[in-house]
Amino acid sequence: MAYTGLISLTQGTPDSYGDIPLIATSTQNLDPTKYYIVIQANDQTYPSNVCGSGTTCQAMVLAPNSGSETYVAKISDQAGNDVQVTSNSITLTAPQPTTTWSLSLSKTVSTKSAYHLSATVGNDTAGADTIIRIWRTSPTNPTPTEVLACYDMGTTCGFDITNQADATYSATASYQHVENIQVTSSTVSTSAPEFALDPAWSVTLSQAPSVITGGVTLTATSNQDISLVPYDIFFLDGSGTHLFSCATETTCQFDVPNTSGQTYTATISAFWDGSQFVATSDVVTIP
Repeated sequence: MAYTGLISLTQGTPDSYGDIPLIATSTQNLDPTKYYIVIQANDQTYPSNVCGSGTTCQAMVLAPNSGSETYVAKISDQAGNDVQVTSNSITLTAPQPTTTWSLSLSKTVSTKSAYHLSATVGNDTAGADTIIRIWRTSPTNPTPTEVLACYDMGTTCGFDITNQADATYSATASYQHVENIQVTSSTVSTSAPEFALDPAWSVTLSQAPSVITGGVTLTATSNQDISLVPYDIFFLDGSGTHLFSCATETTCQFDVPNTSGQTYTATISAFWDGSQFVATSDVVTIP
């Protein structure tokens, strides 16, 4: 049976993921014909969707990353050839930067972690097909590295980090499906020494024979409970290598080999390796 109808193309409302529905409607039922509804962008080799029955066909597409892209629907064979009729065209353009966006990045001390980084965007991004990213650079890795991504999370995106010396953080906000960044925050940095010796803190270190391992039990005791502050108690050997740490209360124990002459210290620090401490013990030497 020949095709004698017409076809039109309309654009629907994007879903929460940014996919845009394009709906082709034929005035003639395709069932008794040999033809198909084909929805395709002008610059694409393959169609976005092909339907071989009924009067409607829908394709879910994305806006281009840049520039524009034009779609049409046509009645043709399955490969898009032997075209009987072509619809109106619909042109999709890349989302444009909006001046209403603003983005800030803040750094605050967080419970049991040196810092909490929080990126705040000026307008609510929930359900807006947007993404907020937080990036980190350092002298040893100057290329920005993504450390967190928040999709459609509203106005804030944040996470806890341990204090990393000489690191710089920034945030960006953009549409999820568009490569160009819409807005970039100012930067915040962490650098050593972030913490200096604090007279309010002290830690002592003692040793005793271990009846369990046959080695030596080291006991570090803080003058304050570290449970609700961004500090841990650390054991370091004579070379400054981090051996063990505790994150609660005032006492921390760790067994070491009974190696004569080996030295150890305890520190209170927010750094992952026990450096840049606010308090340090006297050196303990294994007899």
